[in-house]
Amino acid sequence: MGPFDVLTILLTLSGIFSYLNDRYIKMPITIGVTFIGLVMSLAILILQHFTAVDFGPALKLLTQIDFGRTVFYALLGFLLFAGSLSIDVKELKKERWGILLLSTVSILITTFLVGTLIFWLFKLMQVELSYSMAMVFGALISPTDPVVVLGVLRRKKDDVSEKFYSLMVGESLFNDAMSILIFTIALGIAEFDKKSVETMETFHMTVEVLVQHVFGGIALGMALGIIGVYFLRKVERAHVQILMTLGLVASGYDLSQLLDVSSPLAVVIMGLIVGYYFRKSLEHDEEKIADHLLFSFWEIIDEFLNSFLFIMVGIEILSLPTDSWKVFLMTPFTIVIVLFGRFGGLYPLLKFLPPFKGLGVDSGKVMTWAGMRGGISLALALLLPSGEQVTHILFLTYNVVVFSILVQGLSINRFMNKYHRL
Repeated sequence: MGPFDVLTILLTLSGIFSYLNDRYIKMPITIGVTFIGLVMSLAILILQHFTAVDFGPALKLLTQIDFGRTVFYALLGFLLFAGSLSIDVKELKKERWGILLLSTVSILITTFLVGTLIFWLFKLMQVELSYSMAMVFGALISPTDPVVVLGVLRRKKDDVSEKFYSLMVGESLFNDAMSILIFTIALGIAEFDKKSVETMETFHMTVEVLVQHVFGGIALGMALGIIGVYFLRKVERAHVQILMTLGLVASGYDLSQLLDVSSPLAVVIMGLIVGYYFRKSLEHDEEKIADHLLFSFWEIIDEFLNSFLFIMVGIEILSLPTDSWKVFLMTPFTIVIVLFGRFGGLYPLLKFLPPFKGLGVDSGKVMTWAGMRGGISLALALLLPSGEQVTHILFLTYNVVVFSILVQGLSINRFMNKYHRL
């Protein structure tokens, strides 16, 4: 079977799972579809092990999907654009300094805490993991997933303060770029460790990557966003505008890859600029904003790609390669470490810095639990080169993502209801 057959199967599963979730389970789509996909995968594995049913051809077909590349080169750009298009820039602008700190300083602290604690956990369990690879894990597991966070928080927007909502949404949109950057640097250092490259050379390359990726991505996103708006203003038909935005996202994402700048940052900036233009042009009629075909189209794209992405998350269990009992035992400790690292990255900011005035420890608890991980973390893990250490990282990443989506996602309402003063 070829790529089209794989796509057909995934589209069919997307439709079936979305129907089952909407009709019977009634969870947020990202949680419900992931849950159904996970149940399906476990059922296949159990039947394969205890019965004579041979799922070999189906398993081979499903596991041949290159999840990491599919997410990063086919889905991520459209998901981020859809998410950022739905955000009101005016709301984010009020909390810009807080969002900046959450997307940079908090991520750095979380990465360091998680990476260091995971390194000592592996050392305690006598499983090999270098400190640089532990930092790679810390970097890939630190970002909150905008797809999951937006999917859950949209339902609770009226129950939390505007400040809290803007901080959580803004962080989830922008911290991906920072985490991917840290991930790239940490992975580079891990490779340098093998080659015994001098620290100073590594530092120079790190600074170069930082400047090029971050500022290059912002500059490219602003340039393409402004150019896109210039041409969008010249047409009135929504169908044409939709086609233009599709082309803008696809070409912008590819161009950022070609120029070696941050693709997530570029796409998010483009989405914010385009969304700001349409909101400004329709600001005197809120109903037109909600009913505008462009926003409706990208909302549908968001829902569709959500289901598509988390079906793949659900079936990834079929290709998990580890059989180490020690790594199984480390899973609950890893989940605790990731949550602790998240809270540790938030606490000093909420406690001492002015942009977070009015948000205390209770807010930090909810932001920790609401900071769910998703397909981006898993995709980063799947982009790592093969090896025993990578196998352990992949297995733990998958377990943290599933726990995050199912357990945190299903219980976040209780947290928000408990701390209703946010």
